[in-house]
Amino acid sequence: MNYFQKNKSRKDLIIGIHAVEEAIMSGHTLRKVFFQRDINNEKSREMLKLLKENHIPVHFVPLEKLNGLSKANHQGIIALSSPIDFADIRNIIPSLFESGKSPFIVVLDSVTDVRNFGSIVRSACFLGVDAIMISSKGSADINEETIKTSAGALLKMDICMETDLVKGIHYLKSSGLQIIGAKEKSEHEAAKADFTLPTALVLGSESTGINPEIMRYVDTLVSIPMSGEFDSLNVAVAAGILFYEAMEQRKILS
Repeated sequence: MNYFQKNKSRKDLIIGIHAVEEAIMSGHTLRKVFFQRDINNEKSREMLKLLKENHIPVHFVPLEKLNGLSKANHQGIIALSSPIDFADIRNIIPSLFESGKSPFIVVLDSVTDVRNFGSIVRSACFLGVDAIMISSKGSADINEETIKTSAGALLKMDICMETDLVKGIHYLKSSGLQIIGAKEKSEHEAAKADFTLPTALVLGSESTGINPEIMRYVDTLVSIPMSGEFDSLNVAVAAGILFYEAMEQRKILS
């Protein structure tokens, strides 16, 4: 029996325990799973174990959340499928070093707007970024609209989804990457940073900036000098400028 496509209005939904299990066993990529928080039985425990073994992000939610997603018999679990396969940053970094490259990784902290996200990925693909790390929580959805906004770049760029972005940053720093944070106002201009070094560039949301927990790992904060009437840039525009600066510096490495 094929359990997929139970919700015709949301083709990305996989509904019910059997459907989610079938998706996992068939190698289908899931970007997150909504799990009813007050369910505790043998089948649910087995499912949680399977999700953990496959490193699939789980969000424990009230029944009302699941009912809002679908009126079908969801059995307390609904998964969101992904149009892309996610990469593992812990494979990418060693591979880049082994090939003689100086890694340039972009970390998106709470960038939730689909258009901004797609635009950032498009610029990253064009300007030499090796991979993009995002969180499974508080990030823009990766769907058909995002792919369209990125002009297809999402299908080419390595996207690494972390259930804990802070741990992901810790891994990057312990692997020898400098952590550069982009901030609207900083004493250090981006052009003065050394992007030729192994680097992770962190971009925060326009409303809240970089998470304080992540900020603890930041080595340098950089800003883009401005002379016009506005005192800030759209995060996607700022990303493109910073990526270009990094690319210009890195030309000497190629």
